[in-house]
Amino acid sequence: MERLIVKFGTPKPIGFREYDENHPQIDLELEVKAAGTLSVTELGDASSGSDEEAVSKIREIALSSLSERIRSWPEGVSFWNNTTKAALEKYIDESLSTHGITAKTDLSSLTLTSESRELYDAVVRIETDMYVDIHSRYKNVIDGNEGQPVPVRKSP
Repeated sequence: MERLIVKFGTPKPIGFREYDENHPQIDLELEVKAAGTLSVTELGDASSGSDEEAVSKIREIALSSLSERIRSWPEGVSFWNNTTKAALEKYIDESLSTHGITAKTDLSSLTLTSESRELYDAVVRIETDMYVDIHSRYKNVIDGNEGQPVPVRKSP
């Protein structure tokens, strides 16, 4: 089979919960849009019918699995870490493989809607401002070790 390139994109934003246990102030319902390309080398279940039908079926499976994975993102793990894109691509590839379709996914775009971006940026800005304020207030606080004897190394 000749390599088949299938482009896809979310027709509507996908909602998910962004909660990072390292930053408990960030607990938000956000929406993301995604787009990408599938490089298909084996059609599997999609081989019956025309090329247009195969592309449609492959795109449907990819979008369905992408949506499923984003909606079920693990609690306590930020969606915006450096492994998210690879994890989503792998999940789509594995979902396609259950249909006998061999493909390599490349997510070219993963972006928040403008409303979600504004909300996320506002919360992150508040968290950052709180940290800077707390740090500046307590930077001169005695930590309890002042005045304690310091071990002296003896020279050999």
